[in-house]
Amino acid sequence: MSESGQVTRPDGLLTGVRPRDLTIIASTWLRFAFRSGGGVLSLFMVMVIGLMIVNVSVSQMERVGRFMAGKDASQADVVKKISESNVVRNVVEIVLDGTDDEVKAQSNYLMKEKPAMLSIALLILLYLVPFGVSSAAFNQTAGDIGSRGLRFLLSRTERPNIFLGRFLSAFLFIAGAFALLLLIVTSYLHFKLGIYSAGVLYGWAFRGIIAFTFYSMPYVALAAWVSCLMDKPFAAMAMTYLASVGSTLVLFIIGAILSTAGAEQAWLSRLMPWGWRYDMFHNELDTQLLAYAAMVGFTVLFLFLGLASFRKRDL
Repeated sequence: MSESGQVTRPDGLLTGVRPRDLTIIASTWLRFAFRSGGGVLSLFMVMVIGLMIVNVSVSQMERVGRFMAGKDASQADVVKKISESNVVRNVVEIVLDGTDDEVKAQSNYLMKEKPAMLSIALLILLYLVPFGVSSAAFNQTAGDIGSRGLRFLLSRTERPNIFLGRFLSAFLFIAGAFALLLLIVTSYLHFKLGIYSAGVLYGWAFRGIIAFTFYSMPYVALAAWVSCLMDKPFAAMAMTYLASVGSTLVLFIIGAILSTAGAEQAWLSRLMPWGWRYDMFHNELDTQLLAYAAMVGFTVLFLFLGLASFRKRDL
């Protein structure tokens, strides 16, 4: 109750959010990331590592296809052999976490109904997302908290604008980086293989860009939460890797133990965005939509926890 006798309502987590402030903070932080060189280095790392992974995987797939089709086979025959190979299909089904009818249908969808080589590249590049996000988004607020640099902003705007503005800039940067990577990979496959029509290939790449955008979003939110708890960039980077990559490894180990004991363990992977990643490339629309909803749900959860922590943080 205030001194005038009126009942006052406590500020909510989003009290004071203003689109204009969010835009200014996001654009300013994004420009600073490139001017300081950190953004350029992160972009370079994502591109180089992603292209190396795709080049190695495509080369190995071509070698397998060439062996099955014959030394003098055309490029179209080589890719056809890859898409029809039981060995490759079995590997894809193992990657998709199962061998039941649903997984077989999804494997058939990815390898026959869609460009097989691009599908393989997308499945492999999904592994890069937690690492790429952790490398590029770990220092959203940690460095400025340690240097007390946010006190200047606090005199001009509210805390939610700072937290969400930094999150928005990091998310746009990372989503743009992965979109550029997928476009380069798709162009590489288009000119290297020369068997897929541009419409089919780039249409599937656009689906991939949407999936990677949604998949990176909860990890950026997780990095934002971890970053506001730290006051040193190196500590924020280490804890972000631990929260995103380390937690997935822990769940994997627990799942392996439960599986050895004969207990149900499939639900464990669903406790992190990692467990939903392949569903975004599912052949059933309802499964796709559920995966996208899960990504949004994880993002909201991590942002809520981050805002709650940032609101009480000594800046």
